[in-house]
Amino acid sequence: LHQLRYHGMAPPITKRTQALADKFVPFFPHWVVVDATLGVILLGLLVYLSWNWRAPLEFPADPTSTDFLPRPEWYFLFLFQLLKLFPGPLEPVATMLVPMLVMGSILLLPFLDRGEERRPWRN
Repeated sequence: LHQLRYHGMAPPITKRTQALADKFVPFFPHWVVVDATLGVILLGLLVYLSWNWRAPLEFPADPTSTDFLPRPEWYFLFLFQLLKLFPGPLEPVATMLVPMLVMGSILLLPFLDRGEERRPWRN
């Protein structure tokens, strides 16, 4: 309804628009078959590559080894560094409160910017 009010009624079909419409190929079944065929080919290629070039496995875990130093994955490194800044009983502040405040401030940024200009560098 909004599109109808915004753009108005569509113009009548002319010979030119009919000629353009005749050149188009329908989505179903033509493009569905093309996409499905390409998907099956890529899936077969993925299975072939994973079957012939297997990823090397790590050594099995040794529970008697004491020289292993656990480190977090890259996406938790900022929390790991925050634990160094907030030692002892302040660890919950570092792991829960600080990330919540940062994410909350990021979520509030659109509501704090009330300028007319949509590009901040053009104030």
